[in-house]
Amino acid sequence: MKGRDLDWGFVVFTDECSFWKENTKPNKLWTNEPLNEEGTGTKGIKVHCWGAITALGALPIQIFEENLTAKNYKIIMHRALTQLKRLYPYGFIWQQDGSSVHRANSVQDFIMENMPQSFDWPSYSPDLSPIENVWSWLKEQVAKDCPQTKKNPKDFDKKALEFYGC
Repeated sequence: MKGRDLDWGFVVFTDECSFWKENTKPNKLWTNEPLNEEGTGTKGIKVHCWGAITALGALPIQIFEENLTAKNYKIIMHRALTQLKRLYPYGFIWQQDGSSVHRANSVQDFIMENMPQSFDWPSYSPDLSPIENVWSWLKEQVAKDCPQTKKNPKDFDKKALEFYGC
């Protein structure tokens, strides 16, 4: 990838975000008793997403309910790597924030082996990454439909994927 070190067109901006039930403005329910569902806790239902955007478009969003671990993040990166090699046959630059999951030894080893050009940004640095604008827009779109159930996570997945454009 010589000569592309500073070309933002080759950067893959990645990030995770979470959706909490309490951050939506209910106008309809996807279940009759969302707060009585298992695992809703005091803050309500939470769903996590991972995504990546590039100058050539977005990668499919990854939706998961459990907290992100190094093991799960490597699975996500492996899926992304397959797609990125097709999008960028001559190489790309992997960007991620400084989350503790991203700094795990096994994750760093995977990145060194598979993504020779990468750079980290500080955790909680929304003003630096353009994917934060995608998350803001996506949360607003999903909130309009107010997903409030874990009993059928496919309902949430369908809405998030529809709004994300995948």
